[in-house]
Amino acid sequence: MPSNLRTALVVAVTLMLVTSAGVAGAAYGTATSADMHDASVEAADEIFVFENGDAVLVYRGEHEDTATSGHAALDVSKGLAAVFLTGATDPELSGQATIDIDPDMFDAQGAVAMPTPESLTDLTLDVSTSTDETESSGSLVVDATFMSDAETTGELPTTSTDEILATEGVVTIGSSLTMQGYVFMGTLPEMAEENAEMPAEADEPEAEAFEGDVYELTLTEVDDGFVLFGYQSIIVNEFATDSWETSEAAEETLLNTFSGVGEMLDGETTVTVDEHEFDAETGRLTMAYTVNFDGVEEALSEHLADAMADSQDVELTEEQRELVAERISAATLTEMTVIMEQTESTTVFAWNVKLDGIDELVTANLDIATLAGKDEALVETHRAKLDAKQAADLTMTLNWRGLLSSVDADEPTNRLQLEAGFDHENWESFVTELDARDIDVPTSSVQITAGTEEGVLSTDMAVTVSQSGLVDMVLAEAMKQGATDDMDPHSAKILEAMQQGDLEKAKLMVNMQEGTVTIQAAAKFADLTKLGELVDEQFDGLHVQKLYSELEAGETTTYVKVTGATMANPTIDQVQLLPEVSVDTVVHMPGDWDPATTVFPEIDETQVGAFLELEEAAPDQEPMGAGEEQPEPIAAGVSGTAIGVGAVALLGAALLARRVRG
Repeated sequence: MPSNLRTALVVAVTLMLVTSAGVAGAAYGTATSADMHDASVEAADEIFVFENGDAVLVYRGEHEDTATSGHAALDVSKGLAAVFLTGATDPELSGQATIDIDPDMFDAQGAVAMPTPESLTDLTLDVSTSTDETESSGSLVVDATFMSDAETTGELPTTSTDEILATEGVVTIGSSLTMQGYVFMGTLPEMAEENAEMPAEADEPEAEAFEGDVYELTLTEVDDGFVLFGYQSIIVNEFATDSWETSEAAEETLLNTFSGVGEMLDGETTVTVDEHEFDAETGRLTMAYTVNFDGVEEALSEHLADAMADSQDVELTEEQRELVAERISAATLTEMTVIMEQTESTTVFAWNVKLDGIDELVTANLDIATLAGKDEALVETHRAKLDAKQAADLTMTLNWRGLLSSVDADEPTNRLQLEAGFDHENWESFVTELDARDIDVPTSSVQITAGTEEGVLSTDMAVTVSQSGLVDMVLAEAMKQGATDDMDPHSAKILEAMQQGDLEKAKLMVNMQEGTVTIQAAAKFADLTKLGELVDEQFDGLHVQKLYSELEAGETTTYVKVTGATMANPTIDQVQLLPEVSVDTVVHMPGDWDPATTVFPEIDETQVGAFLELEEAAPDQEPMGAGEEQPEPIAAGVSGTAIGVGAVALLGAALLARRVRG
């Protein structure tokens, strides 16, 4: 799975699960009490006590958001969590989205429609990736016309219809790494017409086509060192004439320039000027030269080994450094050529790189990861994947072609055309090799399209990922990342509890229409015991069975059902000893109220089951959130950005019951 997609999944799945099961956060936090009770436990506004010692704690409070209404609920014993919210949103946004998650699958579908931003004249976007047992490939096509300014786009190099910025390149990664490409910036008459189309073939400009400064450097690796071939045709500043006007002076200048590299790497540097021509009248220097760096490979490999180790916070012993350096030295820089050609109106930068034996560099990095104490199983999995790549002769190719041009001589309007893609050769063989090593290959599909039409910007998105143990994997990844980023301990505990809860199904639905957004989310876990224990800790060890929090017109009411709060048939004095009971708490003792006629809201197992499609809902069963005002379904949908906003709203709902007393 591509690392960027894996990162996105970690964020999406974690948010989804936290917002579903995070309603436990209704009791998870800090609060203060105004009396002699434990200051870390919030006193209830009311308590209803049952004869058997169970109780319902009631908390009331205020919320700054008066436009949002809904509820959040949790039933620890049944492993259920649910949220339903309606609120205000931008009336010009419309859309809907659905995310479904089970232990081995993540599926998101959605779309959004919004007014086209004033700075965007036209847009066509198409992103597509697919990975399965037979192929792994992707493509990106962008055609956008937009107004540019220093604040939003920065200073673009195309300021007139006669100027363009063009680039093309290809990167191939197999047993070797090769990179070829160029960037052209300036005036190109045959492409200066308005709405210039992207060229079918964008060949690298020839050096002879440019009358100006030319620099060319080619570095190759030889036995125990490197050879640098250089060529330059430049105008020398009059103050530097003495350093370049003769072959001998140029050789001395070059030696002074490069000798420090050889010294730093415990080697020797020699310079030979192969061609030299200096025009004193124009100040133009045309020169070819050769620089030899001898005896530097060992020191260079050790420097690279230290750099790799530093990136993983490892201090190598001398023996370890030598072993890692030996692997690094097995890689060979066959060629690295860079060229820059510049005239008054154009600049071209081109490159051609080939590095052989890159698998040795990967192995060296894995060796350092082992020394760093990284997860042994994970490191070994990466080693197995490397072995599979080598056995299958897997090769990935990445290519791109782009053009930026100005389309209006009077307005700062630019057009960006970009095509990019990646593909794998021998992917099916690679999957076979992975399977032989008991490594599961995730399948994924991403489709994103966007476009403008009649003043409306529409976006559609579909993302599906399937892999055995997907949820456990992303939660583990989130916890590892959290440990690296110093995650809040409470959040880390919640993630761990959810991982141990064995998710069975989670679902999120967002609907936006006419200034109203409706958010529904629910999750079913096999066992929420660990999460329940975290909630219990916030109630001084009381066993919380259920939570239900309501929000309406800026007022919150939260009901917390606890079992065994006190002994059976308790006295008022015994109840008042509870940390959740203060002098201000209204106490309803057994006999003072009727449990048969007093109904406390709680999660509706049947409705949530129907929403999650855990089982066939009864014919007359109303969907989750029935009876609460919500917008009609619409054809358009909601974007990934809106989903993120909805997730943040759900996180807020999980904290509805936090009521801090001063």
